[in-house]
Amino acid sequence: MARVAMRPSIDGEARGQYDDVLGVQLARARMAVLQIQAAEKSIQAPIAIPQDVQELALGPDSIMRSANPQGIRRVPLELPPGLFSESGVLERELRTGARYPETRGGNSDASIVTGRGVQALQAGFDTQIKAAQSQFARLFVELIGVAFKTDEKIFGNKIKEIRGVDDGTPYTIKYNPAKAIAGDYTVDVRYGIMSGMNPNNATVALLQMRSDKLVSRDYVRRELPIEINVGQEEQKVDIEEMRDALRAAIGQTALAIPQMVAQGQDPMKIITSFAEMIKNRQKGMSIETVVEKAFTPEPQPAAPEMGMQPPVAGAASAPASQPIPGQPGGMAPAAGGAPAPEGRPDIASLLASIGGAA
Repeated sequence: MARVAMRPSIDGEARGQYDDVLGVQLARARMAVLQIQAAEKSIQAPIAIPQDVQELALGPDSIMRSANPQGIRRVPLELPPGLFSESGVLERELRTGARYPETRGGNSDASIVTGRGVQALQAGFDTQIKAAQSQFARLFVELIGVAFKTDEKIFGNKIKEIRGVDDGTPYTIKYNPAKAIAGDYTVDVRYGIMSGMNPNNATVALLQMRSDKLVSRDYVRRELPIEINVGQEEQKVDIEEMRDALRAAIGQTALAIPQMVAQGQDPMKIITSFAEMIKNRQKGMSIETVVEKAFTPEPQPAAPEMGMQPPVAGAASAPASQPIPGQPGGMAPAAGGAPAPEGRPDIASLLASIGGAA
């Protein structure tokens, strides 16, 4: 019922990463002790003086008189040059075994502007994380397989419930282990774009692939090292872009006011709309509501309907649409009146269309 993430080994014995560098650590510790002893002995070395010195003064600012002052000195302690080079070799061995890059301590061999510094900075981290992720992936495959088998064998016919979060959205699933698992204990574990990278480098790599059109925005959002609601974030981004476009359109409209004045047009309608937008925005309304209220046209009054009334007494007996031979334009003259001009209705027809009051 237990699984352990084992590092690769030649003899099958479990060794951790600390075991690989333990010998180097002991050698460095011994070398550091010898260097400290050498520094102490060089400071406490005996003083060599010429034969003419009769008194030996000790302490700070002491004075010794001699005809050969250059002969007064401490006995030098000769240290082999290989001592310091060996310390450097042990430090490099320790960094290599621990996969701890030198640039993490602030020593970079290139400028980060050229990109080689970034490559040198992250080389050790990539190896360290990739090796750990490979071990964890193998461990998770075995561990989840044991969990599936246990769930099926012990809780086979019991309805169970799973609660989790997917893309920032909580969900709940009910299942029957015997039917849902059905002897399949396999699982696939992957790290996606973050394989061999720390979260910061993975984010930069995603942005570079997105700029080159290798992946979509949806893929970038799903592979981020943080848990977000992909659909909701996409909706928020679209709303922000449309609001920015709306603000840009309002700004362009404001810039057109001087041109309207130069052309003799009245800009007061736009100025009044802008003042109304500012007031509504101060009340906490959203930008789209503010623009909609400010630029909605005022409703026009409805035109009165012209009802057709029956013709009044004394009107022409012949309809205006029926031509009468001998009359100009084929229109019948009004009763007791002059003939109507050609192509125009007579007075009786106009009065009849207005209403019975005529």
